[in-house]
Amino acid sequence: MATPRIIHLAQTISASVAKIQDVLTAQGLQTPSFDEDASHYLPLEVLEAQNAVLDATSELNDLLMEPMSMIHCLGGVVDALEKWPGSEEPSETGFCLANNTTDSIYAFLGANPTRAARFGNAMVAYSKKPEFSPAYLTDHFDWSSLGAATVVHLGGGTGFYAMELAKKFADLKVVVQDMAFMMGPAEAGVPEELKGRVTFEAHDFFAPQIVNADVVFFRWVLRTWGDKYCIAALKAQLPMLKSGARVVVQDMILPEPGKGPFWKERAARSADMSLTAGFNSRDRTVDDWKTLFTAADEGFVLKSVAEPKGSALGILEFVWESKK
Repeated sequence: MATPRIIHLAQTISASVAKIQDVLTAQGLQTPSFDEDASHYLPLEVLEAQNAVLDATSELNDLLMEPMSMIHCLGGVVDALEKWPGSEEPSETGFCLANNTTDSIYAFLGANPTRAARFGNAMVAYSKKPEFSPAYLTDHFDWSSLGAATVVHLGGGTGFYAMELAKKFADLKVVVQDMAFMMGPAEAGVPEELKGRVTFEAHDFFAPQIVNADVVFFRWVLRTWGDKYCIAALKAQLPMLKSGARVVVQDMILPEPGKGPFWKERAARSADMSLTAGFNSRDRTVDDWKTLFTAADEGFVLKSVAEPKGSALGILEFVWESKK
């Protein structure tokens, strides 16, 4: 007689937790707890066991719940789809319905400083997680092969990632483009040794590009825009692209169904739905990214994809070849 599924899952949890504890003990690390001084993260060495535990606990939880408990709220997405079928407008979302506004989420937050501060603090805390470490950017793309190159970081904010690149690759110059109100504070934060190599300019990434760059870099920004807006942003880069120039994207890569740990896929699908609810946008698979770039211009060719172990973001490298 086959082992019942719930027994198999319980055994998986027990065995995998034991493996995790063995590694923690060997490394002199604390067992996870809710104590104030508890360690925040598990070491990478237990990643496979962690995945096994979380997959099994999630499935076991679902199996033992009543069916009605498995119906999830989707943040007004269904209501928004019924009202604005097929819309990609950021002002026609579940968020807009829930907040009785015709503004996009960013415009709404701009008029509500308290909520904007809460949102900003949440994003800062989220980005400090180990899976968003700048090392995944600097160590998993061959920046050194570019030599003396100019990189434009669109939506680069205060220049944190630009400065990380400039520190590690002395031949790179990085131009950070973002909204005008960010320029003064951002420039003031550049250390003396990087001045001249990390610069800032106000620029709307839907406007035609004005810098002749070797690499155009988007980090974690395209996912909050629908396809038509992403295509517009990519088209805006074309006037200054030379044949062989690169567009590098560091962003979420949505897994194909069943290709990774179940708990991570579930989290990814939930995040994808959250983007729809808040922005009328979505996360994208590798094929989705290829389709998006081809729609912007057939000269874009996907050269490489990196999905570093432990990283929340993948890196896609597109090369633009002129068809003229």
